[in-house]
Amino acid sequence: MALNTNNLSPTGGNPIQHTVEIDEMLINIAAIDQQIEHYEQLKRHRITVIAAEIDKLEGNKAQYRDAIQQFMSDQGEKTLNYPGVGKVTRKAGTRKWVIKDEEALLSYLKSNPGLSPQLLSKVVFTEERLVKKELNKILDELSTHNALQTDSVELAASQETLSISFDKSDQLLTVTKDVRSSLLASEPATAVADISCKQSFDELEI
Repeated sequence: MALNTNNLSPTGGNPIQHTVEIDEMLINIAAIDQQIEHYEQLKRHRITVIAAEIDKLEGNKAQYRDAIQQFMSDQGEKTLNYPGVGKVTRKAGTRKWVIKDEEALLSYLKSNPGLSPQLLSKVVFTEERLVKKELNKILDELSTHNALQTDSVELAASQETLSISFDKSDQLLTVTKDVRSSLLASEPATAVADISCKQSFDELEI
């Protein structure tokens, strides 16, 4: 069931006047989380519209949290309990370093005599990896001149690929819409087809 976000509008900058108000806010936050989960499931089908709605709900939730935190800070409250709904607890924040110039920081750490190589290796690392596109060129060149003298690599048989392009005409668009409507109205043919569909959505990059 869709959540009516109009009834869950944030405080609009108005501070909380009493602890009782937080009870309703906690319920709203829980409802927002449920709706976000629902939208996350739909997101792969309607990415743009759903993503915008999720951002709106996340913004609403953030305002509720900020208002609760501000009220508790003003009142000196560490924990507030709302039986049947939830509990709110203020916790000390974690210290966090913000790197302003990574190159300068790396240079400083490497030149610092107080840091052992073992300790430095836990912070700074260099990852070696092969760039396949450029590697293929080198291996092809070596192989062409019979200069590839290693058992660490072998040439696999090439696999045939298939390229498909579609006519972007209005007629094709109409046909595909009709087919899509027909597919959506019918039951999945097999369990295998259903699984394949789910996997294809999981592979989408969002």
